[in-house]
Amino acid sequence: MFDLTGRSDFPAISVGLEDAEAVLLDLVSNRQLVEAIGDHSAHWMQRHWAPVDMARHFLDAYAHVIAHPGRPFPHRNDSAPVVEGWMNIRLHDLVCANRHQRWPQVIPDWMRELRGGVGKALRRIGVEQ
Repeated sequence: MFDLTGRSDFPAISVGLEDAEAVLLDLVSNRQLVEAIGDHSAHWMQRHWAPVDMARHFLDAYAHVIAHPGRPFPHRNDSAPVVEGWMNIRLHDLVCANRHQRWPQVIPDWMRELRGGVGKALRRIGVEQ
């Protein structure tokens, strides 16, 4: 959406099902943020999602590509800084932290070396796995 409309404040919170719990718990803990996101989303839809406006975005995008092939679309200023900050930073931090919790535990080097040494010693004396 950003490349097409020049707006990074599209009012959708996009997370996978595996990360939804952390995001929803964060939202539940901040009623003011939820109200700000709701107000921002309603305003955004009224202002930017009208069929005429969407058609204009496509026409502007095609005109930009024709006039400036290979150049990115110009950045347009977004509104609602509290929403923008949460969507651009906190949301991604929550998803990253949630994914990190699901990573497998890494065995410390000292334990890996100990297990390897024990395994070698057992094989030397003829013990098989």
